[in-house]
Amino acid sequence: MKILFLNHKESHCGIHQFGANIWDAIQEYDTVSSPIEFHNLLDDCSPDVILFNFFPSTMPWLSDDLTKGLRTVGICHEHSQIEALRTKFDRIIFPDPTLPSDNFLFTTGRLVPEYDPKPPPEKLTIGTFGFGFGNKGNYRLVDRVQEEFDEAHIRLHMSFAAFGDGDGQQALYWADECRKRITKPGITLEVVHEFMPSTEDVLDFLSGHTINAFFYDMMAARGISSTIDYALAVHRPIAISDSNMFDHIRHLPIVVPGHSLKEIIEQGDIFQDLREQWSPKNLVGRYETIISTL
Repeated sequence: MKILFLNHKESHCGIHQFGANIWDAIQEYDTVSSPIEFHNLLDDCSPDVILFNFFPSTMPWLSDDLTKGLRTVGICHEHSQIEALRTKFDRIIFPDPTLPSDNFLFTTGRLVPEYDPKPPPEKLTIGTFGFGFGNKGNYRLVDRVQEEFDEAHIRLHMSFAAFGDGDGQQALYWADECRKRITKPGITLEVVHEFMPSTEDVLDFLSGHTINAFFYDMMAARGISSTIDYALAVHRPIAISDSNMFDHIRHLPIVVPGHSLKEIIEQGDIFQDLREQWSPKNLVGRYETIISTL
């Protein structure tokens, strides 16, 4: 069976990065940005099945008419998309292990990249990464660190998002707000805006921390955040808010304010079972199972 996997072209986007990581676990993929490019790819490779890493704002050109008569699977990223995709694809894949599967909606585990862990830093360092939107709650992370510690280094990676913050105004604004909140002389803050182009770059950044923390807002109907996939890979403690974007791990004793950063650090890395469960090998097997139903 010949399978074509389609991703959109803009790499400064969490949807694109998620799709790239999924297909890198299997093989190469193609990028498209228009119906013409889509038809050209069909002519070139004549696939038996097409997988779309789909999101409405990143593939606005993909109409229901374009998928008629083709065997298609769409990767769905938000709960609110599910019903709308029933007319567009033959199956959808939802990467949320907390949901049940049915004959149309197939759920999968997450994809935790393989990574050789590095020693933690000598100085207490609390870090996070992602695009620089206010709903990521980085200012809450700064506040929490200052509540619990007199000396610590905070590292915030806040890159510019191609969709919603292409000029970086939001990332720059929220970085400045985080700087303004520093009041203790022993608390230092480092902000990085450069986009990290590879998975290895992200993992190296996260491994430079004592603990990685993600204090997102509650965002109704949003899917699982892929930031946790990277954080799990580096064998560090993880602290999270009680956001629905962390549904798959918020049953663990890592939620702030129910637990302190100090307590979570003392627990250490408690995620070995999840790394094994959400390995690239297991995800590839799940995709093969789904494709075999078509």
